Amino acid sequence: MITMEDVRRRLDAEGMAYTVRLNVKDEHMASHAIIMDGGCKEAPLRVVFGEAEGEQRFIDLRFGQFDYELFQYSEETVLDELAEDIRAVLSGKTKVISAWETCTHRWRGDACFYVAPGEDEDDSDEYAAAVRRIERPKCRLLRCLTSRVTYAIYDWHSYREIIR
Repeated sequence: MITMEDVRRRLDAEGMAYTVRLNVKDEHMASHAIIMDGGCKEAPLRVVFGEAEGEQRFIDLRFGQFDYELFQYSEETVLDELAEDIRAVLSGKTKVISAWETCTHRWRGDACFYVAPGEDEDDSDEYAAAVRRIERPKCRLLRCLTSRVTYAIYDWHSYREIIR
């Protein structure tokens, strides 16, 4: 299992600046976190750990409201994938759109885009189309028939909310 010390050693080796926070109250439980320094305050990048057998064990990587799901990787590759995902966020290549109902705060969905022109995994077109769809005003009938939704559109350097 990956521990906080393993992650700290890797981040130090990569020269990434971070802050360690113990006993952070998260959405679901109390936990420990490594918070990457810099970036926008509304969408922090956190590596979250839980207490197990006297050690802080890796749980998840969270960027704002978006949770990476690194459980699909083997234990040998999780640390590499974690470092790669952190580098992508810090370089500004990762962009997130998250949505929730404005009145009830019920989660509606989120999407993570890897925007890196010239690379194989480039999601620039899908990201631009999603932002255009969100920015386009609803017609009067849809405004009356549907609930209001708040969209958070962010990357490492910027954050904005649009209510439709």
